[in-house]
Amino acid sequence: MARRRRKSKGPKTGVNWKRRLTIIAAALVLVCLLAVGGGYLWLTSYLSGSSFRSSLEDRFMRELRADHVALGNLDWAGGKIGMPKAQVEMRGALNMADARDIEVSLNRSALWDRLCHIPMLNIRSLDVRLDLSRRDVELPAYEAVEKGFFDSFAPNKTRVDRVIIRQLDVDAVDGPSSYSLQNARVTVKPGLKLDSFSASIQGGTLKLPLEWVRESELESMTASYTNGNLELRDGIFRTNPGNIVLERASWDRTDNLWSLLLRVNNANVERLLNPDWKKKLTGSLLGNVRMDGDASGIRHVSGKVNLVGGRLTALPVLERLSTLWDERYRSLSLDEAGATFSFPYNDPEKNIRNAWMIRNINVVSKGMIHVKGYAIIGQDRRLSGTLQIGIPARYVEMVPMLKEAVFNVRHEPDGGMLWANMNLSGTIDAPEDDLVVRAFSALGSATLGAATNAAAGVANTAAGTLKNLVSPSGGDKEAGEEEEDGKKDEDQPGGLLNKAVDGAGKALDTASDALKKLPL
Repeated sequence: MARRRRKSKGPKTGVNWKRRLTIIAAALVLVCLLAVGGGYLWLTSYLSGSSFRSSLEDRFMRELRADHVALGNLDWAGGKIGMPKAQVEMRGALNMADARDIEVSLNRSALWDRLCHIPMLNIRSLDVRLDLSRRDVELPAYEAVEKGFFDSFAPNKTRVDRVIIRQLDVDAVDGPSSYSLQNARVTVKPGLKLDSFSASIQGGTLKLPLEWVRESELESMTASYTNGNLELRDGIFRTNPGNIVLERASWDRTDNLWSLLLRVNNANVERLLNPDWKKKLTGSLLGNVRMDGDASGIRHVSGKVNLVGGRLTALPVLERLSTLWDERYRSLSLDEAGATFSFPYNDPEKNIRNAWMIRNINVVSKGMIHVKGYAIIGQDRRLSGTLQIGIPARYVEMVPMLKEAVFNVRHEPDGGMLWANMNLSGTIDAPEDDLVVRAFSALGSATLGAATNAAAGVANTAAGTLKNLVSPSGGDKEAGEEEEDGKKDEDQPGGLLNKAVDGAGKALDTASDALKKLPL
């Protein structure tokens, strides 16, 4: 009888072990998933809690050297983080920054490389307040915090691709002067190390402490910052009518040097005039200004200005000339009106230092009057220079003595004009000239006192235009405050011209009175 073979249990035993290993592995995976899920829930709960928020506030306060930092509750939703507010208060030039409704897009996979990568940072509104007079205030210094175990896993690099501020409001003060930019939209592209950026600014209302551009609407502008150098380009400001173009402005943080180049297109000349003159002179301005300076003030200025479609009217002196010679003098149309200006002008031989030079003065009303020449306004407020006055020969020849003794300067081509030199003297507060004095002397009049006081209106107007262009307006002040501020500003280039146009209207009125006394 044949023996029965025993079946081998080896293969069956191997299958059982495989099943057990599979079950154990699945259980371990499940435990890991539960641990990860629980850890994630714990982590999100921690990151959304007050403890983590307080640690962030403390870190930002130390990094920014701020006095106070307040953050809203963090709302984590996958790769996006929401925050209702973030506020920073500092004792330096930056007083306060208040951001509202912040949304951060976070690239979570980059965290494995210890990189905090933010593709997009969206801010609904940002309110910034600056006090530039506190720029040198020392900020608090905090002791370094010892790093803990988890700091070795925290991101040590940050990259932000794009920042959008849908409404930016900036208010700045610098002593008595105030500046503001309201309701602007800003898009910023930070550099890789967050120490540089490029930005575009769209829209907004700009307010400056300048009489000639107190308020304007910003159309667009670009900005960039790198290696401590801030540069602004292609800024277009609507002045209604016309516009002002900021072609380029720069500021070097290391040396505190700044420069700017402005262009004016068809801006109303009324922006440069005091209320008394706004009804007497009309037209549109074209020109450009180039400036540079440092912390002490303006170092160099150059530029030119032209008046297009200009008209002089309602001046007493023109009324008198219209009675004496031609009705058209009553309202004088200016075919050309312009000048160039620069600072500083130095002439050691004449002991002139740091003066304003107004060159290429050229005012033309065809067939009526032509004025050309130059004027110098010194650091000591002294006025000098020479203007050439051209009057049609048919008018001057009515008084032969004027032609022989005053209007006797040869000028080629003369254009049918007879010319006289007007030498300027005095100060910008009390300007003098010798033209009317010579006219009275030629006519044998004894009223030299009135003649001496008939200062050149053209020189005053040119100086006043430059004064308004470079000197900020401090607004309405009490008489005592104005006197005190005037003393402080006397040494500044713009302050030398503060009173350049104060007597312009009176000078022309005096000239009219003098004309009435001429024996014509």
